Amino acid sequence: MKKILLVEDEADQLDILAASLRCDEISAEILTAASGEEALGIIRNGAVDLLVTDIHMPGISGMDLILEATRLAPSLSFIVITAFPTAELERDAMLKGCLNFLEKPYDVDELRQAVAAALADDRGFTGTLRGIELADMIQLHCLSCNTAALKVDCDGETGMIFFDNGEIVHAMLGELSGEEAFFRIMSFPGGSIESRKNVKSPARTITASHVALILEASRRMDEMKSREETEPGAAVFRELAKVDGYRGGAIMGPDSGMTTDGNAKSAIDFGKAGPVVREIFFEAAKVTKAIGMQGCEATVLECAEGTVISRAAGENGELLLVAILAPGSNPSLMQLKMAHLAPGVRLMAERETGSHQQE
Repeated sequence: MKKILLVEDEADQLDILAASLRCDEISAEILTAASGEEALGIIRNGAVDLLVTDIHMPGISGMDLILEATRLAPSLSFIVITAFPTAELERDAMLKGCLNFLEKPYDVDELRQAVAAALADDRGFTGTLRGIELADMIQLHCLSCNTAALKVDCDGETGMIFFDNGEIVHAMLGELSGEEAFFRIMSFPGGSIESRKNVKSPARTITASHVALILEASRRMDEMKSREETEPGAAVFRELAKVDGYRGGAIMGPDSGMTTDGNAKSAIDFGKAGPVVREIFFEAAKVTKAIGMQGCEATVLECAEGTVISRAAGENGELLLVAILAPGSNPSLMQLKMAHLAPGVRLMAERETGSHQQE
């Protein structure tokens, strides 16, 4: 028999919730917890199939509970109940894997339907994907006339694509939504995907047919591949992108010449930031020489929004290779990758800065 864990810090509400689910429609063992801490103890001690939790609780919040529960039991399904719904909260819950969201006071029939659907859901396919497999999964949902959601994770980014009766109706990724979010998700080089059935979209931002969307996504990916083949620096950026957390990069010449990664996920404007990054690096080089060291090979700037790594490249260190990392990434891995690439960057960057100068 499947197990449902109910988490609610108000005792009377927890009793009502449990009583609502002890019915003929729900054939499952009902477990209860009065806090996030108690809930985690239950999850650690045995298998739970569905977690139904309030979002606003003292101690471990419902959202923190979802994150930790996902780590402990990756196959666990979730339903969130809250008396204070907001668009931001719903979006945050969905991106963390909680694809069923109920508002207090909830309708008992609606609650039972959501629970029954979650227990019947086998969670579909979860695994490592490449672009074509994602396209196949999307077409499968469309041809099957499914109402569902795909949650796609790649290098710390999480995007979602929603279907309503086989139509793609909404996509979201970070601050992006609609078609641009869909195309960005389709450009993910790899990652994991989770398919969830019977999930309603929070909005409709897409009206184009799935055929038109997939064809346009394919065109954009072909264009990106063609650009990589014709732009020498693209090979460097492609190697940098293999490091987890990579968000963008640039190759800077000794003057204004610069090539940036056209596929960057970072919002940094290198046109404005590039001269500053270059100046910081060369000032650091002056300082190291002034104190009797051999010179500066790399600088690492860490802040809440991420990390900026700059490394000398070229035969005489006259070029600069720059990489942007997301918060929580490992700068050491990127520094090793950049050190390995530096000799090759010199040749590619020279041709590119030369073309800039000719212009």
